[in-house]
Amino acid sequence: YDNGNLSGLQLWNVKSGEKFTINVDGEEVKQGITTPKRSEKVYHVNTAEGLVHLSDVITNGYYKDNELKNDFSVGREFILTSDIDMSGIEFTPIGRLALEFGFRGTFDGGNHTISNLTASDFTPENAAAGLFGKLYGNVKNLILKDVNIKSSHWAGGIAGYVGDETGAIIENCKVIGGTVTSIPEQIGSKWDNGDKAG
Repeated sequence: YDNGNLSGLQLWNVKSGEKFTINVDGEEVKQGITTPKRSEKVYHVNTAEGLVHLSDVITNGYYKDNELKNDFSVGREFILTSDIDMSGIEFTPIGRLALEFGFRGTFDGGNHTISNLTASDFTPENAAAGLFGKLYGNVKNLILKDVNIKSSHWAGGIAGYVGDETGAIIENCKVIGGTVTSIPEQIGSKWDNGDKAG
C-alpha cells in the first residue's frame, strides 16, 4: 500500500493487506472488502459498500473466460470486521434461488451487528429474501438488528431459503427487532399462501 497512500481516480475494492483505512489523494478511505492474503481465501468485509459488493458478485455471478461463474464463495471465508449500519440502502439478498447462485462459503460476523437491513425479492416463484437469499454455506456469530425483509415466497432474517439439501449451518446468530414478511403470490391459477416466513 505504499505505506497506506494511494493515488488515482479508482480504488480497487479488494486489495491484499491488513489496512482497512488508507489515504487516497489526501483523504482517508475505508475499503469495503480486503483480503489479508489472497492464497488463504479469507476476506474482510469492512463497510456497507463492501457488503453490497459481496452480494453483487455472489448473487449475479461473474464472468471468467467468457463464461458466467457462480462459485466465488466456494471455499472462502468472509469475516465482518465492524458493526455496519445499512440505513438507506436497498440491499439485494446474497445469493439467488432462481439461478442457484447461493452462498457456499463461511460468513463469520465476529459478533458484530448489521443494523437497519432492508432486503427484498419478488422474483416470480423463486423469491427468497434475507441477508442471504439461498444459503448453502455457513453463517455464524452474527447479529441483525431492526430488519425489514419482504418476499413473495421465502423470507427470513439470516436467510430466506435453507433447503434440506444445502448442508447449511447457522449458529450463534440473532435477529433482534424489525419485520419479516412473506406476501402471498399468485402462481398460475393458484395462490401461494404466504406462510414461508421465519
